[in-house]
Amino acid sequence: MRLISCESSRNLQRVGLLAALALALNGCFVTRLEAPDNQTVRLLPKDELARYRTEYKNFYLLYGALPLWPVQPSEIIAKEHLVEARAQTRDTVSDGVITAISMLFPISVFTQHVVVEGNRAGDLARDRLMRHDLDRLKPPKTVPDTQAPGPGDEVAPAPPAAR
Repeated sequence: MRLISCESSRNLQRVGLLAALALALNGCFVTRLEAPDNQTVRLLPKDELARYRTEYKNFYLLYGALPLWPVQPSEIIAKEHLVEARAQTRDTVSDGVITAISMLFPISVFTQHVVVEGNRAGDLARDRLMRHDLDRLKPPKTVPDTQAPGPGDEVAPAPPAAR
């Protein structure tokens, strides 16, 4: 019979503790990233400007089984009348801290950080007008005349050569 050394036993305990933490801090909850019913919404690429932005947290109890006042991005999009939108979820340090502390109690609160950004129809119209006004203020582009003179065109005499 072979005995396990103290060092191997400690390593096994560490692996067990990490596995237990991973299971304990894992939750099962859903945030649907979808457009509201009966509303056409353009998906806003990451690099495009969004005039509206909100961040919020959804809270869930008992490993995510019981949602507490969850707000879905489609509700925000509908409420704010966004015609272009993007939404994402993030795992933040504060989410981990809230979850870790709540694990000391039998309630196990899980949080999910959600960011919704977008533009309203009025914002888009205002941006188009501003771009149009800026374009009108720019000096007109001059196109160099590269065509050779045709028959009947007057040609100015060449300036005298410098001596």
